[in-house]
Amino acid sequence: MSSANPGYQVPNVTVSASLPKRKSDAVLIVPVVSGQDDDATATVVGNPFLDAEAVGEIEVALEALGAKGGADQVTRVL
Repeated sequence: MSSANPGYQVPNVTVSASLPKRKSDAVLIVPVVSGQDDDATATVVGNPFLDAEAVGEIEVALEALGAKGGADQVTRVL
């Protein structure tokens, strides 16, 4: 525990090759790329764990948040 943040607990991180059974404990990191023009929204990079419906839902959320998929851009979607 850090003395600078006495109440902070370091999270336990595990990398897995499959989706967890309890989604409430999961964080899904999805790579996205930007389109060719400045007005293009972020496009989800192909992922073997996500079906077309899930990809579509993520892309709709990214568009609503104005995500562009640029370098060093991070967008949090709940």
